[in-house]
Amino acid sequence: MNEFIDISIAKEKVQAILDLCLGSLCEDAVSEIVHYIEHNEPEIAFEGLFIELIQLGVLPKNVDKTSCIELGEYLNLDSESVLGDEFWSKFIAFLA
Repeated sequence: MNEFIDISIAKEKVQAILDLCLGSLCEDAVSEIVHYIEHNEPEIAFEGLFIELIQLGVLPKNVDKTSCIELGEYLNLDSESVLGDEFWSKFIAFLA
């Protein structure tokens, strides 16, 4: 992760998106995402959250797509994926 990223801000933003998606995710997925948030790995939490949503084919209407893209870029996921090489292209296609 980029050394210039403010972890606390990133964690808050990922948690806010997760909160909007709780009704769409199973308990195990939520637990894994929260684990990464709590262990200061917001980029893994973000990527895991969206991998789950992509697999479900669901994005709650109240999730701001532009903010999600901006957060993903802030977390440097447009350049370096943690969980999957094709994450960014799948993420962008999912939000389109």
